[in-house]
Amino acid sequence: AARTAALALILARAGLGLDADALAKYRFSAIILAVCPCLVEATVVGILSYFFFQDFTPSWCATLGFVVAAVSPAVVVPSLLGLEQRGYGRGSGVPTLVVAAAALDDVLSLSGFGVSLGFAVSVSSGPLLPATLWADAIRAPLEIVSGLLIAFIGATIFKALLGLNNTTQDKLLVIPDPVASTAVISALCLVSTFGLKRLGLSGASALSTLALSFLAGRAMGKSCANDVGSRLSI
Repeated sequence: AARTAALALILARAGLGLDADALAKYRFSAIILAVCPCLVEATVVGILSYFFFQDFTPSWCATLGFVVAAVSPAVVVPSLLGLEQRGYGRGSGVPTLVVAAAALDDVLSLSGFGVSLGFAVSVSSGPLLPATLWADAIRAPLEIVSGLLIAFIGATIFKALLGLNNTTQDKLLVIPDPVASTAVISALCLVSTFGLKRLGLSGASALSTLALSFLAGRAMGKSCANDVGSRLSI
């Protein structure tokens, strides 16, 4: 639980620092960066394990491939935040690109792992999806949609609790309190993370936290978002 909570706060801090312009510019690059390395690495590891481990069936080899191919946001995101604070990649938007790709990679790896494991063994059903191959096949789009939907709902709750109105020409009509903003966004990110994990949608939890904090940061304004991000880093 402590590890999950720490990861949620790390991703919340990363979401607050995402560059909206860079994200819009590199949205297709983020998808390519998430999909291609994951599938190539899983394929290579699966093929090599089939020849090195004689007792492994192809389904077990594919399962191992997706285990190795998975990117850990807990490792990638803090390193990128540190580089960004030192001024690396700010102009090019590289930190935003890699953080977004890491969240999508997490969803894809978990989905591929679930499909491969479904062929390898008979797994028990989860709270939301039954233990069938069709359920594993739709896991990736389901986790992406559910993660973004929860993020949108969480951001709407965030704006309602803090009394934030729409922005006009990047000028906030209401200036939020940084302390209250930190408390509310932390609570919402923790609730979404643990709730989605409880439903068996672990990949969606990272994407949801990242998107929720990004939308909340847009509602607060850049200066307040930076203040909240610095408080979360303590």
